[in-house]
Order: sequence, then C-alpha cells, then structure tokens
Amino acid sequence: SGPWTMQLSPFGATDPSAAPEFTFARASTGISAVVPSFAGTAGGEAVYLTVLNLTSAAASMAGPRPQVRFGAATASLLSYRTAMDRTGEVRVAHIVCSAPPAPSAGHVDLVVSLGGVHASTRFAYVAPPRLTLSSVIPSSGDVWGGGAVMLEVEGLEGAPLVTIGGLVAPVRSQVSHGEGISTVTVRAPPGPAGEVSLIVSGSSQTSVHGPMVAAEVFSFAPLSPVTTLRVAGGPTPARGLASGGQLVR
Repeated sequence: SGPWTMQLSPFGATDPSAAPEFTFARASTGISAVVPSFAGTAGGEAVYLTVLNLTSAAASMAGPRPQVRFGAATASLLSYRTAMDRTGEVRVAHIVCSAPPAPSAGHVDLVVSLGGVHASTRFAYVAPPRLTLSSVIPSSGDVWGGGAVMLEVEGLEGAPLVTIGGLVAPVRSQVSHGEGISTVTVRAPPGPAGEVSLIVSGSSQTSVHGPMVAAEVFSFAPLSPVTTLRVAGGPTPARGLASGGQLVR
C-alpha cells in the first residue's frame, strides 16, 4: 500500500489534535548495481543487476519474472533471485540478463519492470575495439618466401600472430611507438603465385565481439621462366668418353 500517517501524542498531552504527525513512506525502487555498466554493440554479454524494493507480491519467485529492457530491446533473463521481508514484499532482486544488440554506440535507458513497478538507470554501448593494419612493405614477395615484410599495426597489445596465405609468418622484431602503434617485421613463408590474405591478430586480445583481427592482401610473384641459357665459355674438357662419367666445367 501507499504511505500512511500516524499522530504522535506526547506523554501527558491533554489535546490529541495538537499532536504532531509522522508519515511512513514506501522505500523507493531503484537499481543499485549494474555490472558491467557497458557492453559492445554486438550484445551477448552477461549483465548483473541488483534491484532494491521491487515491491509487489508478484515479484516473488513463484510469480511472473521481471522484464529488462535496454533501450527498446528486451533482454533475455539468465537468472532471477529475490530476498523478501516479513510482509512478503521483495526488498532485493538479483537479476542476470544478456545484453541485447544495439544499433550504435551510446547510452540507453536500462529499465526493470514487474507488476507495474519500474526501476531504471543508464547503460552504455561501446563500439568494438579495432586492430588496424595501416601498411605492408613490401606488399609482395616471391613464391619461395624468406623475405622480410614490415607491418605497421594500430591497436596492438602484446605479441601478434601473423599469417600469410594461411601459413604462420614468424615475427622477427616488434617495436612499439606509443599511442597503440607498432612496427612488426615478419619473414614471409612460401606460397602459391597470386594474391593471398595477410592476417594480423592479437594473440591475447579479445573483445566481446571475439578475437581482434586485421587483414590485407599480399601477393606472391611467380618465378620468371628461363628462356635463354648462355654459356660464358667452352666446356672443359671439350671431349669425353662415350661411356661418360667425366667432370665437365
């Protein structure tokens, strides 16, 4: 029920109408904890909510479950537990839900509703972190591999994993220039003639969207065919036995 008022009669008072009044008000409903308070725009992250005074008999475990909305999107409930007082009203509700996807980064209203009772707070969606491959020098090599390839990578943390055409390109050196920019030199593996994918991934970097990856195109140049064979001088010796076996220079 709503707030109610009672009169306080001081001991020995002769005029009850002059006694002061004291009003009991229902504790306000609110969300006291949101962990984490942000998620990637792809959604799917578990969010833990603590809601105070979700006051309604319907809020009990046997009653309907609460609805949680992130902006206009409804979240999937993963778990729901309550703690009630002696009157049977819910004082604390623990909710775990899965954050739904968001169309863009920014803040939305996070609203918990149950039996006409609502609690709200703000929740942030963030853009996924990016790993950017800004340059590949050189961008081609011969099919035998072995050449050095220098990569400039932004957003890299720790040692990278680099593959060219699906084969691991061993890292020869890695230099950090600050502000998330690194120069990584790798040795190109052998590969078939043509264009293949050069992929850089943070070996220990993941986000709510999965591993962080950047890619570019690398070309393997075919070997030039031998069209002419020139001999700088005559063979020595100029003659040999019919049975062969002699060394000719």
